[in-house]
Amino acid sequence: MSKDLGKIEKPPISKYQDKRKLYAVPLLLSSDKAPQEFKDMAKEYWQQVEKQLENLENSIGCVNHIYHEAVSNETDALDSLKKLSSGTYPIIEKAINTGAKLEALEDRELILATTDWERFMMIGIASQAVAKIASDAYVQNTKERFIYMSQKINGTLMPSQAAVLFLREYEQLHLDSDIEVFSVAPPVLNDINRWLREQADRPYHEVEQPTTPDAKTTKESHKKSNRKNKEAS
Repeated sequence: MSKDLGKIEKPPISKYQDKRKLYAVPLLLSSDKAPQEFKDMAKEYWQQVEKQLENLENSIGCVNHIYHEAVSNETDALDSLKKLSSGTYPIIEKAINTGAKLEALEDRELILATTDWERFMMIGIASQAVAKIASDAYVQNTKERFIYMSQKINGTLMPSQAAVLFLREYEQLHLDSDIEVFSVAPPVLNDINRWLREQADRPYHEVEQPTTPDAKTTKESHKKSNRKNKEAS
């Protein structure tokens, strides 16, 4: 059962001492090309995440495992995250220095397959039959990714342990019923979601540089929307 972090007020550690605990953090990525306004919100977001994770560790339990989207190799994962996610890197480095283990959450082949199907759909497919094949394959690969990640967490998180998860859509995971999930939701996340919705609603030519992994999909949707508008006129 997922819990709203904003409603948690230092629960007694004894209540969760023998349980498996997962601190779920929505993964937010940015880039050098992102608008400054978004960069500022992203910086504040990760500062708030770090503070809330500290509160959880102090009241419920220290992090033993770290799970991060797109990490499929434990050997050079930290170096990769330094380039991929500047927001999570300092938090993860700190956790590792205090004894936590960065796990290989994903299967590399599933990541590559899902990414390839996504790119294939974005190029614009004329045939509906081919488009359906690509869409079905993408959906199936995505399901397999979440199944793999769920099994990884279920199999490595032991009783009385706690872990932190950085994932964009962790609601799609199928975790064992005895895992207590605590959703980390910093206040600034509402502002970020509002900003992203406003960007998506703007005409395509006004949209600024993409700032998240899903931004390409947003740009493509703008293109399709504009094409439909022209066809309808």
